[in-house]
Amino acid sequence: MKQLTFSMDLLEEHKLRAVLYLAIYQQLTARNKTTGTLRANWEGPYQVIYIARLGMYRLAQLNGKKQPYPRNVEHLRKYYPYA
Repeated sequence: MKQLTFSMDLLEEHKLRAVLYLAIYQQLTARNKTTGTLRANWEGPYQVIYIARLGMYRLAQLNGKKQPYPRNVEHLRKYYPYA
């Protein structure tokens, strides 16, 4: 009986993991509701205006328009322009 309970717990854990992966996949492949096309998985490039605090950066677009809130460094990637 103990083995059966353990197996049921593992099954429930696998089901939860599958639901999580499905949600991540759906978010990554989300379509733009107006045009029906896949949306970009990045934005930018941006310029760093100043460091709001450790790990938080205030950004602006290249045309000077500032972003309304600071971004965490974990969500930023370095931009390498093509030469």
